[in-house]
Amino acid sequence: YINKFESDVELELSDLLSNNFITVSSVLMKKNAIEKAGFFEDGPDTRAEDYILWLSYLNDRTNRIRYINNPTLKYRIHDKNWSNSTITDWIRLLQRTIDIRSPYLSNTDDKIRKAARAGCLSSYLLLAKAAFKNKKIKDSRKYLRNVLKNYDDRKSLKYLKYSLGYVYITMLSFLRK
Repeated sequence: YINKFESDVELELSDLLSNNFITVSSVLMKKNAIEKAGFFEDGPDTRAEDYILWLSYLNDRTNRIRYINNPTLKYRIHDKNWSNSTITDWIRLLQRTIDIRSPYLSNTDDKIRKAARAGCLSSYLLLAKAAFKNKKIKDSRKYLRNVLKNYDDRKSLKYLKYSLGYVYITMLSFLRK
């Protein structure tokens, strides 16, 4: 159970742009609300269609999503879960979340823009880790470069940590040549 908030709250668009923590099977939604939001995307290679639906729904500022701070389902883990998918599927999903958030990076609302940036940075970090773990040093370096380029607080310890990681990965890539 994802304990994101300390109590029940109404979610804002910015909450979901920074992190999609809604498990699709935990949602109760009226049919006309799904229709109004544009249904789920459909296609053989569709990823994160639930995430797109939640964001589309909250784009209309009159719509509300209520987060209930109680477990609402049990999730059975087995070998067909997304959590057990291939690293390639995981990378494609993370790249898709960046694509989904990218249009919000130029939003005039500062809170939405910052939340979209935070979500993209989080995905880039996960991509860098996945690529590194997969021994794709060049890709890992590229993703970390995106993190450094878009990170706001350049005087923070986290920025220093990411910078050192980038230096380390750069040195590894030169040693492997």
